[in-house]
Amino acid sequence: MTHSYKLVRSRRKSIALTLSLRDGTLTVRAPLRVPLSALERFVDERQAWIETRQKQIRADIESSQRNYDEGEYFRYLGSEYPLVHVDESRKALSFDGEKFVLFRGSRWRAKRLFADWYSSQAKRILTDRTTLFSETWRIPHARIHVRDMKSRWGSCRRDGALSFNVRLVLSPLPVLDSVVAHELAHIVHRDHSPQFWKFASTLCPEIRHHGAWLKKNGHLLVW
Repeated sequence: MTHSYKLVRSRRKSIALTLSLRDGTLTVRAPLRVPLSALERFVDERQAWIETRQKQIRADIESSQRNYDEGEYFRYLGSEYPLVHVDESRKALSFDGEKFVLFRGSRWRAKRLFADWYSSQAKRILTDRTTLFSETWRIPHARIHVRDMKSRWGSCRRDGALSFNVRLVLSPLPVLDSVVAHELAHIVHRDHSPQFWKFASTLCPEIRHHGAWLKKNGHLLVW
């Protein structure tokens, strides 16, 4: 029996399966003219992998639930920092380079505070890194968007607009940079052909290594 899934068709050349790191939901990305019967057969043939991966994702989600207790650790650019509660503070949430500081009276909205803080940092860092590498490598791009993406770390539209997952700001900077390199490389090569990987590797020699890190640790990039 075919799994339920979201279907996204585009001018791609191959079928790809992606699973949301939030809840394990399946997305099938497919070329425009591939018949539905072929897509369902493709999914059925990978049923065991899908079920195993979904169980792993759901277990990871359950084990990484946050309470925002004092002493919990939160990631930022690959390092972990403790959360401290205080009774008086100008800001509801702040970061001093060594710890996160949460005003005790704002604990009820801690998840939103962390989301807003990470979002502002991600927009700044990803914009700066993309601009730097774009100028260094002379690859022009259009707009930069940073948002909480369910199953992708980055994407590149045909007009050169780039999107990045806000959760990249929790990963080590070289990993974040590798995603920037990956998406800038797509401006030159639209697919994942050998030519793409050769070019992307000139921009970031460790790009495959960093991609493997994201596959292994992506579920940990939560707040």
